Amino acid sequence: MTDQLRQALAEAGAAAPVFDLYEKALTDGRRLRRRRNSRAVVGAATALLLAVTLPGAIVGAGSRSGGFAASGGSPSLPDRISMSWPWTATVEQAPAGPAALVVDQQLDVPSSVTFPETTIAAVGATANTYRALEFSGNVRAGTDGLLSPDGARFVAESTMHDLVTGRSYAMPGTNATTRFRPLAWAPDGGTLAVIRETGRPLDPETVVVGFLDLASGDYQPLIDVTAQLVNDPGVYPGTPGHMAAFTPDGSRLAVQFGDKITVFTRDAATWGSFVLSHDSQLAGKGAFTPDGRWIAVVSRAACCTDQPGQARFSSRWRIRLIDPATGAQRPGWSLPEVSGVTALRLIGWWPSGEAVVAAYYPPPGVSAAWNPTTADPNHDPWAFPNYYGSVSHVEVRALTVEGDSRELLNLPETVYGIDIADDVLTHGLVRPGGDAPIRPVRTGWLVAAITVAILLVTTPVAVVLMLRRQRRPARPLQAGSQTSGR
Repeated sequence: MTDQLRQALAEAGAAAPVFDLYEKALTDGRRLRRRRNSRAVVGAATALLLAVTLPGAIVGAGSRSGGFAASGGSPSLPDRISMSWPWTATVEQAPAGPAALVVDQQLDVPSSVTFPETTIAAVGATANTYRALEFSGNVRAGTDGLLSPDGARFVAESTMHDLVTGRSYAMPGTNATTRFRPLAWAPDGGTLAVIRETGRPLDPETVVVGFLDLASGDYQPLIDVTAQLVNDPGVYPGTPGHMAAFTPDGSRLAVQFGDKITVFTRDAATWGSFVLSHDSQLAGKGAFTPDGRWIAVVSRAACCTDQPGQARFSSRWRIRLIDPATGAQRPGWSLPEVSGVTALRLIGWWPSGEAVVAAYYPPPGVSAAWNPTTADPNHDPWAFPNYYGSVSHVEVRALTVEGDSRELLNLPETVYGIDIADDVLTHGLVRPGGDAPIRPVRTGWLVAAITVAILLVTTPVAVVLMLRRQRRPARPLQAGSQTSGR
């Protein structure tokens, strides 16, 4: 080797960078450990999320017969339903199509934004799907809120909720000074019998019952009831759910205000009218018999055969048929009596001729202060026999002229309101019911669940890593640990 080459190599070696192998080893070790810990955290979080979501996927939406379609997809009534979950997705988030029924239910959880205390659940018309409907106020299915005949829409106050698309929109004609209260759906689903209010919300200037065409927005007035408002402004002499009913062919509408029932034709002509005794009331949306010849009214007796101390509401109910033209009662026709309820509403008729009713039961120990001899529905909105102010649960029963009474739909004790689509009753099909599916989950719940799952896994891991780092002693730099890359 020449001196010139030796000198060049020496200069190159002197210019080479110096590495701290000990510190480099520590840095590489820390980087590797962080990478492994991060992978462990992600794996644990993924495992936890799979543990939460996989059971619902495995059991097929958590329903005993979820996805079951009766008679090739024809609308049908489940023989039972369950209480939906607090996290059940809303119609807006995951529309499931037409509903067979909608129910009000008590969820028995603390009331908060995340945990609704009560909710309205829509159960599918052809499968055991469950979706939630959200409202800012208290809406009772079948009285304040009405399910359309085909189960595709639900109307409450002045808002229409489309169960097929998930959209909600104001009814035509609604504005700052005009509001609607739905009374009854026409069988074709294109017209609503409504109360139209104008003026301030709690102090209306005019209150008129009429027909509202949902496609064109045309409103056809029938009767001005402004002068019949009683006591507080905006309080009508009537009970929601018992104020109007269409004939099955949609050609006539019966309206009750006070103790008078008036029957109108679709061109707004008065077809007939009659006055009821104070113990009777229009039976409900299914008041007209299937042939449209008779109209049903519910009558309540002030006392019954229940003995004191049985903790049952002291009332006895029966359904009578009235000639809508004359008000004469149909002789020789009767259905089984229903006792112990605060309200009885006729939802419709089964193809066999059975009357399908919703019976509303009060909490134990509630007394009956109503008395037909002193009640005056013309001047007291609480004087009507049907009272929905104190209801603990509801039953759906089928009554026959032979005197039989059977449970048509098994409901949880937490259900306190119900409405059933007319098309479901017309078809008369019953399918096996199922429990509410675990999925789909409403968006707020899903985000909260993922956040909590990640925090549950990452927080302990982060604490352990921090403690391990604090306990590890620092190693001093040793002599000779620096070396050149020669």
